[in-house]
This record gives sequence, structure tokens and C-alpha cells, in this order.
Amino acid sequence: MTPTGTARDASALYNEDLAPVPPEKRQWGAFEIFNVWNNDIQSLFGYTLAASLFLTYGLNGWLTFTAIILAGFIVMFLVNLSGRPSVRYGIPYAVMARASMGVHGARFPALARGIAALGDPPCVAAAPSEPIAPAGQCARNRPRRERC
Repeated sequence: MTPTGTARDASALYNEDLAPVPPEKRQWGAFEIFNVWNNDIQSLFGYTLAASLFLTYGLNGWLTFTAIILAGFIVMFLVNLSGRPSVRYGIPYAVMARASMGVHGARFPALARGIAALGDPPCVAAAPSEPIAPAGQCARNRPRRERC
């Protein structure tokens, strides 16, 4: 067993990806901020889920659209709030998480993000195929010279 604070422990806590980015290499502009927002907010699966939940409760289309836009702004605010220290000091979120959860506790959010990432591609692939599936089923079940 090695004592704490050895070079082996330090190498497990630091690598080039976790190093602070010097100010001269921080080149984020409006385009990069837009891409982060777009990646967090724009999701066909998310829109489908939100619309189906709102419409299930009997809300009209404009109210549903307004709620989705409002939720987008709330998410944008929270993403900017959680990313502010990283932008200001040039350190990644994984290092910022260590401040609140400890060195070993910060591994849990990383594991949770990894598990969620495994389920994301199948959901994103399945959402657009839902409207197409009935057409394919109709084409398979019809006689040759009939239309659906």
C-alpha cells in the first residue's frame, strides 16, 4: 500500500486534459457559445417528449411552445452558471466538481454521464423513426396493387 501524496496518486489526479487552459489559448466566441446552447437545448427526442407531456394535459400548442422556449432559457441560464468558473479560470468541469464532491466523489457524476451517454444514441435514433414505422408496416402488409 502506498502512502497518500505520492507521485502515483498525483498522476491519477492530473493529466493534460485536466490542466488549466492559459488565457491566451481561451478562444471561445459567440459561435462556440451557440454550439453549446444548441447541443444542450435542441433535441428532437426532447421536443417530442415535452410536447407529448404538455398535450396529454390538454394544453394548447402556443402554451406548449412557450413552455418549451421558457425551459430552454432556464437550461441556458443553468448551463452558463455551471460553466462560469470553467470559463473564468480555464479549468474543466471535472476539476470544478472535485471542489464540491471531493476527488473520489467527483467520479460519480462522470460515471452517471457515461451511462447516460450509452442510452442517448438509441433514443435519438428511435425518435425520428416513430412516424416512419407505420408507413413501413403498411407497405409490408398490403397486397401488391393496393395503396394504403
